[in-house]
Amino acid sequence: MPPLVSIVLASYNQKEELERAFNSLLAQTYKNIEIIIVDDCSTDNESQSYIKWLREQHPDIVRYHLQEQNVGIPKNKNTGFRMARGEYLTYLDGDDLYYPEKIEREVGRFAASPELDVVYSNFHYVSSCQREPTPWKGTGDEIHEGNILEYVMTRDFPGKTLYRFELIKASVMRKIGFLDESLVAFEDWDSRIRYSAFARVGYCDNVGSIYNVNDQGISKRSHKADLAVQSQRVMLKNINLLNGRVCSCVKKEIKKKFLEKNFQQILHNTSMKERGFLYFLTKIKYILLVNGIIL
Repeated sequence: MPPLVSIVLASYNQKEELERAFNSLLAQTYKNIEIIIVDDCSTDNESQSYIKWLREQHPDIVRYHLQEQNVGIPKNKNTGFRMARGEYLTYLDGDDLYYPEKIEREVGRFAASPELDVVYSNFHYVSSCQREPTPWKGTGDEIHEGNILEYVMTRDFPGKTLYRFELIKASVMRKIGFLDESLVAFEDWDSRIRYSAFARVGYCDNVGSIYNVNDQGISKRSHKADLAVQSQRVMLKNINLLNGRVCSCVKKEIKKKFLEKNFQQILHNTSMKERGFLYFLTKIKYILLVNGIIL
């Protein structure tokens, strides 16, 4: 019997998009799957009724949880992860899609390299202003495998954007305690940093999914200054994971690289009034780092 794969499908006020996303899961060539739909208290009066109907139509593979109040992305997804019965976990947001061979190809990568804990694939971008799919990893772009903590921490991937929709051993997600529910942004980056501290990560050379760039997503709606604070929080809460992995000089360069990027983000994306404390805080950290006072 091939291993069971649990797919957590997140939903919120997007019945039509959810239908497309679900159908892309139903079309998977790998059939030993369960689909766990977690709805974050939709208010459109259609999404939750549709989810209940899906359960009735596909009782063997569909389970769901309807939140009684809006709990936010990390807690909503964690609900699904905790419900999962599969040996492997993956996820899909309600407005995104999988290509039919996504899971089959990634499970095959695990079978070929049983030492791996996580497998990720290439994906396509689609946005409202550019409907033609654009690959995340283009010709000549570098990707990373194995022990990739340093690369994940500095987002050293194509377009400075991390991979998404990875297939991961359920035991790995349990080990890191799932997503950090205290974060309002970058919870996916944070989880990848934490599991990369010990997990072995592999790449599947296949375009497995379509990611729709949502103009109403948190990263678009939130002010750049707020995102800068959240970004700093993720980096600084995890920087000690580098202890024992890299020498102090490399650790210093990684942190310096991050703070330089964060410093420029604050300068270019906030007003003079908003800049104040964030500018001061980041500049002080950078000066201390360059002068060897902190690592």
